[in-house]
Amino acid sequence: MVGAPIHMDKATANAKRLAYAICFIEVSAAKPLPKKISLQIEGGNIFDIEVEYEWIPPVCTKCTSFGHITCQCPTKATWVPIEQTENNAASSNLEFAEGTRKQSQIGDNAVEQVINSLLLE
Repeated sequence: MVGAPIHMDKATANAKRLAYAICFIEVSAAKPLPKKISLQIEGGNIFDIEVEYEWIPPVCTKCTSFGHITCQCPTKATWVPIEQTENNAASSNLEFAEGTRKQSQIGDNAVEQVINSLLLE
């Protein structure tokens, strides 16, 4: 289902025009709009119908709303500290230690070594 139906034009509601339907539907900005829908008609036959959108407003993936794009989102990010536990402290220390060891192994010829390792892969 695409979304909640809000309004149909009279020709669509009265089945006077069979070539296409005009419907106003409330959709969620958190989900992508479908390109096809399955429609079951009388007798149980199911048809896949392509959906055309006359206009798609800009969508923000940050606040999942219509009307603006993500880089223009008015919501402000808030920093929430993560409570330090023994498990995540140990894993972050391990990542730091491994990152340090890798960096020290590269040495003075870092660029040359990175390029050579990429060429060998």
